[in-house]
Amino acid sequence: MHILRWSAFLVFCLVASNGCGSGGKSSSSGLEAAFTYVGTWVQPAYSDGKGPPAKIVFTDNTLAFYTLATDTKPSITGSLSLNEDWTADGGHYFSCSGIGSGIGSAGSGYVLMRVSGNNNTLEANISSTPPSAIDSSAGTKYGIWTRQQ
Repeated sequence: MHILRWSAFLVFCLVASNGCGSGGKSSSSGLEAAFTYVGTWVQPAYSDGKGPPAKIVFTDNTLAFYTLATDTKPSITGSLSLNEDWTADGGHYFSCSGIGSGIGSAGSGYVLMRVSGNNNTLEANISSTPPSAIDSSAGTKYGIWTRQQ
């Protein structure tokens, strides 16, 4: 059930557009400005299928969710549209909107991501309206992953 919510997260993140790697306003400066969400992010604790996906893979303009960190086929795929990015509090924030589809879900919404920890930690909140802050108390609408090298 919760994996469906996070499947919806990907759906929320995904929009066929110019891609999250381009466009948008940026007020980024300093070391954090070079931080990026592009790459593979894992959280093996989510492999129970009851919460966020255990693995997320971002490119400049695509995203894929995997139920298990060891899965080779994504459960959801799509594209991202960057609305804005900025640096604050030692991290680089990315506000995106999107649509997408996958196993048992389709829809649209918003995601706010923060990359921190020397470019090795990704946190995200999802919502049907643009999230204004990263909120770790948001239950299944919050997730945290580490960069897979």
